Amino acid sequence: MQKNIESNGKAVAYLRLSTVKGEGGDRGQETIETQRNRCIETALRAGLEIVDEYNEGQGMSAFKAGNRPEWDRMLVELEPGTAVIGWATSRISRNHEESWHDIEKAGGIVLTNEGGTSETMAGRQALDYKWIADMHYSQQISHAVREGHYRSKMAGRHLGRRPFGYDQEKAVLTLNIEEATLLRNVAKNIIKGASLRSESIRLSEEGVKTVRGATNWTPTTLSRLMQAPMMVGLAELPDGTMKQIVDETVLDPATWQEVKNAIAKRRRHNGSMERSSVGPKPQSLLSGIATCLCGKGMGSGNTEVAYRCNDRATGVCEVGAHNQKRGTDAYIVQALYSFCTSLLEDGNEEKLAELGKIWGTTTDQATIAEQRRLEGEIAVCDTSIETLAETLAASDPVAFAAGVKAISSKRANFQSQLDTLEIDETPVTWVALIAQALEDTANDLAHFQEIETHIQIKEKSDHGQCQLRLVEEFIKVTGGLDEAREILKAAFARITCKPAPKAYASFIDVERTEYELAV
Repeated sequence: MQKNIESNGKAVAYLRLSTVKGEGGDRGQETIETQRNRCIETALRAGLEIVDEYNEGQGMSAFKAGNRPEWDRMLVELEPGTAVIGWATSRISRNHEESWHDIEKAGGIVLTNEGGTSETMAGRQALDYKWIADMHYSQQISHAVREGHYRSKMAGRHLGRRPFGYDQEKAVLTLNIEEATLLRNVAKNIIKGASLRSESIRLSEEGVKTVRGATNWTPTTLSRLMQAPMMVGLAELPDGTMKQIVDETVLDPATWQEVKNAIAKRRRHNGSMERSSVGPKPQSLLSGIATCLCGKGMGSGNTEVAYRCNDRATGVCEVGAHNQKRGTDAYIVQALYSFCTSLLEDGNEEKLAELGKIWGTTTDQATIAEQRRLEGEIAVCDTSIETLAETLAASDPVAFAAGVKAISSKRANFQSQLDTLEIDETPVTWVALIAQALEDTANDLAHFQEIETHIQIKEKSDHGQCQLRLVEEFIKVTGGLDEAREILKAAFARITCKPAPKAYASFIDVERTEYELAV
């Protein structure tokens, strides 16, 4: 081409190598070096000097905006009248509107090794047609890739990076014994109560490498890995259904479900603790739950034997409640046991239903999360059909019918998955679990309470041991101190500690503690 008033005699080369095999069309996939040489040849023929080069390397899509850092840098640095040379229009972009808009806004000129130019009207029209063809070709490739992935998964093949725990050869996955053993140990530890953070730290310290070769494991990475369907050899198809593509898997389905439940349970309780407290983690059953008669919270360290009003130390509290921890804990747990027992005996369905709203149901949290996800997907499908009706029903009935058919098929699949979930809305398991586990010790404690206050010293000691045993059994059956506290917070509307009726009076549960049930 001859230089004209729009050209400043300078040019820049834009290079990009796609990861999609055959994206270059009939000419095949050119290397970066070949593209560079083609750009130099084009500049020489046009009498231009290449003053800079912008090399995206491999993997940057020309079809997606906001995904090409060198392209963005080039537009910022581009001088008016400078030509942007590419090996082909497909190397520069397949989104022709965005490319023309950005290059013209910067005052640049498009020039390709194919002979395309934006300097003349005819050249601009030719580039427009070529870009439209390239964009259509890219869409065809994208569709073909998706179809290829679908067919591969249906045939039991896995495309892309291998998942941790498996070896991959020619898109076929087989178990990696060493990595699978590591993940099985992680699963065992998580089920026993270990946190994702502690396990990720352990893996990092042991130098275990991820599939990318890194050794800095994070809780997020480990959580995603342990809950991935690939742990049991499942791959998700485009329509949302799951396909078994591996015979020998890292985990069996039952263990995988236990892991997901443990992670969900820990996340739920951790989230509750974060919402309810910004200070140190409570070490006692009623710390922060029970309140003084003055309205302030009662606190107690792990080694202390009493609950004290949090404002008492500063002299603000005039009531000064000071309650024995062992007796107060046992009194409240005994009240909860009596409540659970009465619910089971009365068969009060209304109270059980109300309790279920507070405590949750017997369905594990992972299943509940899946239920909500599927319900959300179904709602999206319904909204999509409504949108199609508003935009296409009148103007393009054929397209509307095709769209509704596709979305309805997808919705039916989600509904089928939802229908297979086992959702148990009754909270009786919690109630029955507590009532059954505490029955013997609660009866023993009731025996001591029937005895007159002048019982012998040994019997007093046995009474105290019985109180401790009741509280320990409650914490154990609920799954730990955090879980036990959550149940108490849900079951009791208030727990109030009062001072002794007279100075130095001995501790009597019923005189020093009041409570009100939430149900």
